[in-house]
Amino acid sequence: MGSMGATPGTKGSCTPVSGVGVVKGSVPGSRRGSDPGTGPGAVPGAERGVAPGSRRGSGPGAGQRGAQDDGFGGGPSGGPGAPFGRPGDAGPGGLVVGDSLINAAGATIGNLQDLLVQNNVLERRLADSHDRLATAKDENAEIKRIMSKRYDPEKSKVLRNKIRELANDNKIDPRDEQELNQLQEAVEDMNKAFEILQAENAHLKRLIEKQSRRCKMESLKIDPEQSNDIQYLQNKVNDLGKELAFLRQAEDELLRMNPSGPYSPDLDANDIRKIVAERDALRKKCKALKALEGKVNDLQGKAMEADYLSHDLSENLNHQNAMINDMQNEMEDMQKYYENEVEQSKFNEEVLKCRCDQLKEELMNSKCAAQRAECLQMEVDVLRNELRKRDVALNAYDCQYQQLMHKAKMFKNAGYRFLDVLPESGSDSCFSGAEEEEGGECTC
Repeated sequence: MGSMGATPGTKGSCTPVSGVGVVKGSVPGSRRGSDPGTGPGAVPGAERGVAPGSRRGSGPGAGQRGAQDDGFGGGPSGGPGAPFGRPGDAGPGGLVVGDSLINAAGATIGNLQDLLVQNNVLERRLADSHDRLATAKDENAEIKRIMSKRYDPEKSKVLRNKIRELANDNKIDPRDEQELNQLQEAVEDMNKAFEILQAENAHLKRLIEKQSRRCKMESLKIDPEQSNDIQYLQNKVNDLGKELAFLRQAEDELLRMNPSGPYSPDLDANDIRKIVAERDALRKKCKALKALEGKVNDLQGKAMEADYLSHDLSENLNHQNAMINDMQNEMEDMQKYYENEVEQSKFNEEVLKCRCDQLKEELMNSKCAAQRAECLQMEVDVLRNELRKRDVALNAYDCQYQQLMHKAKMFKNAGYRFLDVLPESGSDSCFSGAEEEEGGECTC
């Protein structure tokens, strides 16, 4: 209609169209023309001065970019559109209008820029995903290590003994000892809580497995209900609910009668609901009390510090009182000891005096006894001399007696009658028969 040599923009069209003298008209295939939907190679109005082969829709594969703009240019497989305007004029983007190669290169560069941006974004996302995957693997390995490594009660005893040993050696103060004991108790409580959770989880698993053994409704095949009567459907649903309750009861009875089953018959879904409700309540309480945890910890720290100071002060006072009492006891013991020593020395002095007097008396008695012994010795010597003299006299008298007896026998043998009464043996002496008196006199 005012376009010299204008052709409808068909698919794959690459015929250049001159736009000289076109002021205000419609080109077939344009959005503003009277012939709608004539093709992707439509030419816009001449007053805009934009060729269909420019960056806004021209070139091979520029249909997508043209769709993002005003919908100008060819489709995905269309060639560069015909320039609309004078050759040599600068179109949008500073490109020379009328050169389809330059327009196609500009469109390709734009697409490549978009692809580069998307590639960079995807590379960043890929790197982030790799980091997250590595972190997740490390966390999973750490969790597996923590779960596989159980807390040993023997290690708790060793730790308690070590803390006691360090406290006895005065290597740690009582406050550190108390904190270490509290940490150990906290670890033991965590271990107990972990064991309790394990027991609860095992209980839940048993209950879930027991429930999973029940007959599932999805596995039953029935004819679908075609009725639309609400009352009929409601009655049928009620009947089915009663039947389901009866069947569940029969199934529970069957499970109770089967002693070989691995699950306890006393556990059911109510226990699961109770445990889950209790856990939810505990979680809510923990969240509600979590705000007070910091204040409680601060107050506990202050209370522990005050207790430690009061305990330390009381220990110091008790230690000082004990030292004072020990010193007083030592002084009293020393006083008693010295008093006893003085009394003992006085007693020993008296004993020694008495002993000295006794020894003096014994000495006098011994002296007297020695004198008496000397006198007795002298008397014994005198008596011995007298006895010696008596023996000598007796020997002389015996000799004389023997001589007389011999003479008498001689006279008797000679015939003297007055000697008939003489002893028969002249060898008898007056000492025969050991007849001797104490005074040395003869008894014959």
